[in-house]
Amino acid sequence: MNLTITVSEEAGASLLTLSGRLDAMTADSFFQAVCAEIAKGRTKVLADATAVPYISSAGLRALLQSHRKALSAGGSFRIVRASPFVLQTISMSGLDPLIAD
Repeated sequence: MNLTITVSEEAGASLLTLSGRLDAMTADSFFQAVCAEIAKGRTKVLADATAVPYISSAGLRALLQSHRKALSAGGSFRIVRASPFVLQTISMSGLDPLIAD
């Protein structure tokens, strides 16, 4: 299954709405989408993971890279509306700070 990424704006941030698996096959395209938003000067990035049924270690790494990239640009990166599996996986991995309140 491919990952579909739709970019919009929400509360002054770039919102990347994801649909599909975030795994070794799709992690790089996700990270490149985040980098593209940051390159445009949109350093506050949100990822809506409602429709992400599965995330692998490569997907987690892409989330962490996105967080670091946004921080280095003076911005922020957060996950919003995560699916139960994504939320559990992020929590088990100790990456809770990436989840938006």
